Amino acid sequence: MPSTLSSRFRLLYSSVSRFSQYAAGLTLRPYQAVVAQAVADSVIRNLGLTFVVILPRQSGKNETAAQLQAYLLSLFSDQEVEIVSIAPTFKPQTVNAIARLERALDHNPLTRGRWRRRNGNTIYLGKACIHFLSGGPLANTVGATASLLLSVDEAQDIRPNTYDRKFAPMAAS
Repeated sequence: MPSTLSSRFRLLYSSVSRFSQYAAGLTLRPYQAVVAQAVADSVIRNLGLTFVVILPRQSGKNETAAQLQAYLLSLFSDQEVEIVSIAPTFKPQTVNAIARLERALDHNPLTRGRWRRRNGNTIYLGKACIHFLSGGPLANTVGATASLLLSVDEAQDIRPNTYDRKFAPMAAS
């Protein structure tokens, strides 16, 4: 019996898409699944690749990000790793991103009830966490490290000097 259970878990964690399908039947569109899996593979294989994802409005880019974040938090929940997610503004963009991830975690039986929120902008699942930060020039970003993934939403709206000074060093490791 345990080998059957472990093979089920291996199957669920074999891709972001399978993991998301288990979350109340959410099926990522093929273009979403390709993006999410490419980023996940880079993280899992420690490749350190940089991706630029350009999708039209209302095509599910933010939902894809939430599913990828939930997958990575769950997959690495036994390790002390950090994801940093940046949006141009705290309200409404960062607040919406936090709510989207919370919904993704609550809808997935593998993560439901296992996550906790701290300090208003950090979500933990086991030992793994994600910090949601504003990319504004006056934002306080002290203490966050992107040891697993640095994600920048609407990067064109983040000032290059702000990114270079506050966020690029987070991913140096």
